[in-house]
Amino acid sequence: MIKRISIARKRADLSREQFVGHWLGPHADIARRVPGLRGYVVLVANEPEAAGCDGIAIAWFDSREAAEAGFSSEPIHSALAADRPLFLKEVRVFFAEEHVVVPPPDADPAF
Repeated sequence: MIKRISIARKRADLSREQFVGHWLGPHADIARRVPGLRGYVVLVANEPEAAGCDGIAIAWFDSREAAEAGFSSEPIHSALAADRPLFLKEVRVFFAEEHVVVPPPDADPAF
């Protein structure tokens, strides 16, 4: 299992509430439809200035190839391309493998 990590910065003209509302609303509705998606979590920074970002999204896939295929599929690719500028100033994306040292409480083994 691979994770696709997105580090997000909100548009300056949006309030935190507007940013979070869009991310967890319309944007999450698109993300739920990405083919091959196994899980999706959004972490909203409590202190964006200290964190250097407004939030992080983590998406689980069986492989990097599955993630790349899912995000490049239509109509998902076009929908995300149109949606991101509505609430994001910047997003950086990378892939990572997880190594659990201490499992989180009530962790779902699929994640």
